Amino acid sequence: MESSPTVNHRQITQVLAGTSSYDSLAEREQAIVREAWEERTRTLRDGLDYATGFDSAGEEYSELDEDGNLVVHRPTT
Repeated sequence: MESSPTVNHRQITQVLAGTSSYDSLAEREQAIVREAWEERTRTLRDGLDYATGFDSAGEEYSELDEDGNLVVHRPTT
């Protein structure tokens, strides 16, 4: 997190914890919060494994391959 004395770390922490409003922050603090949210989102997204979940639930799913062709995945169990 930004270590500038002009940055309100307490308010940033409260917004990230969901106990304060993002709109109450100054522009610099909002930018820091957006960076933190982006990192959290990236970490969560990287941890997703829908294929395993669908397969273990016995569900089929479809997606587009790199060329835009439909690929249907059927459960292996």
